Amino acid sequence: MNERAEAVKAYANSRIGCPYVYGGTGKTCTPDYRLDRMDQYPKYADLIRNNCPRLKSGAGSCAGCKWAENGKGRQAYDCAQLMLYAMMQAEITLVSGANSQWLRTEFVIKGPIAEMPRDMMCLVYREDSDGKKHHTGLYEGDGTVTHAKGHDYGVVREPLEAVKLTHYAIPSGLYTDAELRAAGIEPGLNLPTLRRGSRGKLVEQLQKVLNFLLDGKLAVDGIFGEKTEKAVKAFQKAAGLAQDGVVGPKTWGALGAKEADEPAETPEAPEAPADSTTDPPTEQGEEIANIPKSILKAWAEELEDLARSIRKYADC
Repeated sequence: MNERAEAVKAYANSRIGCPYVYGGTGKTCTPDYRLDRMDQYPKYADLIRNNCPRLKSGAGSCAGCKWAENGKGRQAYDCAQLMLYAMMQAEITLVSGANSQWLRTEFVIKGPIAEMPRDMMCLVYREDSDGKKHHTGLYEGDGTVTHAKGHDYGVVREPLEAVKLTHYAIPSGLYTDAELRAAGIEPGLNLPTLRRGSRGKLVEQLQKVLNFLLDGKLAVDGIFGEKTEKAVKAFQKAAGLAQDGVVGPKTWGALGAKEADEPAETPEAPEAPADSTTDPPTEQGEEIANIPKSILKAWAEELEDLARSIRKYADC
């Protein structure tokens, strides 16, 4: 485990025994802090109150409270905030909320928990029946998970099999490219499939990338229409890929990125064939631009930065 991962692990482990407070952001646990969270999150008010002896039974001080140390309350977290502060030790920026972290974090790989590498540190998540991630924690690469379990438990470290988890993800920046390749993981970024009919910020950024190649001839409007499809096909032809106009795993791969689990197309997006190993026939009368290999080579030096710059829009 490298120094960044060790720093994350050390922070998370140093918080074992700290209280869980919904909305807790690492501030010292006091009655006033809990009251503020109760006002902010009334749905969880009873849980927040009942786990504080001073609020529940009128105790005169924090002495003897299981969430206190030397008579003073320890830092209070919810699950996502604990991971946010832990990852800060590796200079990795997360957002608040487990589901938002899953959607907006720059990951090199993510997937079902059954596929998680058991000897690498990962963020882990629980997906509920609504399809959203409602809990997160830190898998430490040794069969254990440190997480803010809930109001009755606080921050704990448990065996992986004792925690109900469904997905894992490795944040970009936690491991070097060499470390990832040694583990059989090709460095890249998880990005969704785009095709004609897709819309949003991610399409807009894709258009900017294509304009890097096509000298600004493509409108940057966030709509994957006919012209964007032709530009994608132009890139695919120059890169030696199947010219299907779909930005799938092979096309993203040529852009230094990987495909994500979440499709980005709108409901009205038509079905289109996935990237394949054979070129489909070109539509009659369709114009495919020729992009010299020399341009592709020059552009390759900037692909990784461009891919990283668009990853933050992957949930749009």
